[in-house]
Order: sequence, then C-alpha cells, then structure tokens
Amino acid sequence: MTYILLFFFLCVNPVWAQQPSTDSKDEQAKTLYNNGSRLYDEGRYKEAIQAFQEAYKLSGRHALLYNIAAAQERMGALDDSLETLYQYRIYAPEKEQDTLVKRTTNLQQRIAKQKQEKQKQEEQKPKENQAALSKQETVVPDLPKKPFPSRIALGSLYTFTGAAVLTSGYFSLRSLTARNELGEICQQSLCPNEANDLLQQDQNSAQIADVAWGLSAIGGTAIVVHLLRNKNIQISPTHIQWQGTFK
Repeated sequence: MTYILLFFFLCVNPVWAQQPSTDSKDEQAKTLYNNGSRLYDEGRYKEAIQAFQEAYKLSGRHALLYNIAAAQERMGALDDSLETLYQYRIYAPEKEQDTLVKRTTNLQQRIAKQKQEKQKQEEQKPKENQAALSKQETVVPDLPKKPFPSRIALGSLYTFTGAAVLTSGYFSLRSLTARNELGEICQQSLCPNEANDLLQQDQNSAQIADVAWGLSAIGGTAIVVHLLRNKNIQISPTHIQWQGTFK
C-alpha cells in the first residue's frame, strides 16, 4: 500500500519531484560563484557577470550584486555598474552604506567625465573634417623647380654684356670721328702725313668696336636664350605665377 501511494504522489506532482532541493541550489550557486570569480581574475568580465547573475538567481544572495557591479565596472559598463550598486544598496547592511555612497559618487563623476569627453570629440569631428576638406581644396602639389644660379653669376653676365655694348659704342663713335676728320683733311686719295695718326685711330677703334659688338651679341643672345628656355608658368586655384630660372 505504501509503494502504491508513493507512485501515485510522484505521478501527480512530477515537477515538484524533479525540483532540486535548497541545498542543491546553493551548491550550484556556489559553483557558479567560484567560476565567476575565476573568470573575473582572468579578465573575462562578461562571462563572470553571467556566472554571478545566475548564482544570484539561484541563491538570492544580494552580496552577489556587488560582484556583478565590480565586473561591470571593469568591463567599462559604468552606467550598468552604477545601477547595480544602487540595487545592492537596498539590501546592503548599514556599515557598508558609506563605502557604497563613495563608490557610487566616484562612478557618477567618471560617467560625467566620459560624457564630456564624448561630447567634445563629437564637436571636434566636424571641425577636423572641415579642416581636412579645406586643406584638400587649397593644397596645390609642389611643381618641380629648376635651380637658380647664383646672383653673382647672373649679375656678371649682365655686367659683361652691358660693358661690351658700351665699349663697342664708344669705339664705334671714335672710329667714326676719325673718319670724319680724315674726310676733311684728305682730298680724294691724297692725305698729308699728319693723317697717319687718324688712320691708325680709325683702324684700331673699328677693330675694338667689332670685337666688342661680337661679345655683346654673344652675351645678349645668351640672356635671351636662357630667359626663353627657363620661363615657366605655374597655375594654382588662387594665382598665376611666372618664374624665370637660369642653370
């Protein structure tokens, strides 16, 4: 008769019969807590939080909320950690309240600082994007530049050419003057003896003038050729720049 009643009781209440006892729940909760502590030490805070939460559901031990909050803080979920600590303060003993107040205050300050930094970064992004866009619009790639000669060499070229022009002009004028004087004192092909100096002056001046004209022509040609060959034009969105260089 006893066996029949026991069989009937189990068949009528199968859920109750399969439900673990309180001691079994505590053992399971303890195992979850130990696993969570091990995961916490390994830095696997997400898994540790899950283990602590399951242990809390089984055991109902409110102290586990503190462990959950600590793991949330380490993971960087400051808002969740603060909320869990507030929940723990409901059940925490009086001697822990001062410590919890300091802990929650510290979290509030860190959360506020994070929000300020995030807001500052969001405000800075449009400025950085605008600056980068502006830089892309205004930056013109550097064009290769030909080296300039020294100013002394360039000045020497101009000085030499100018001196050659003046010299050729001076001796051309001197030769022309001698010829005019010879025309005055000579009659047809007959010239007095004193005309010899004028003839020599005419010949010498003409020779020097020819040489000077040749040198000035060479210098002038060199200047013109270099100017034409090395005249560059650079065009940018803001200006047009002419640049002459000499090698």
